[in-house]
Amino acid sequence: MKTEFWFLFERSEQLPDTWVAQCLDLDVVTYGRSVEHALEMVLEASRMILDEDAEAGLDPLARRAPKEDWDKLEKLRQAPKAYIPVGMMNTRQDDFRIFAVQTEIPKVAQVRRRPAVKRGRVAVDVAAAAVNNSSYGHSAIAL
Repeated sequence: MKTEFWFLFERSEQLPDTWVAQCLDLDVVTYGRSVEHALEMVLEASRMILDEDAEAGLDPLARRAPKEDWDKLEKLRQAPKAYIPVGMMNTRQDDFRIFAVQTEIPKVAQVRRRPAVKRGRVAVDVAAAAVNNSSYGHSAIAL
């Protein structure tokens, strides 16, 4: 079974201070109040889809996102861009509007929220630990 999945994150055009996160391989879409919150949400939703499809005997990869979403990823991969260390995504989230990460999906227990830290934000290391297997040297492709 596939072990690495593509995730696309975009700043919401309709909701202020919101990031839309999508697992392209599974066509799972969710959102969060920050980059790390969106990451937690999409990882948890993706893991649940994988678990539920496995229990039902279904192929989760049959859910792939539509071509126009994959085209966004390809455009991002071909454009002049910045490679941002994953651990800095929260502190740099005002610097970009879209980014992509390829990583494994950890078990649901590994992406559940920890107690809030400074200003009610989730600890950055929760998100960073989840995507430390990025094929881009622990970086996200960002525009």
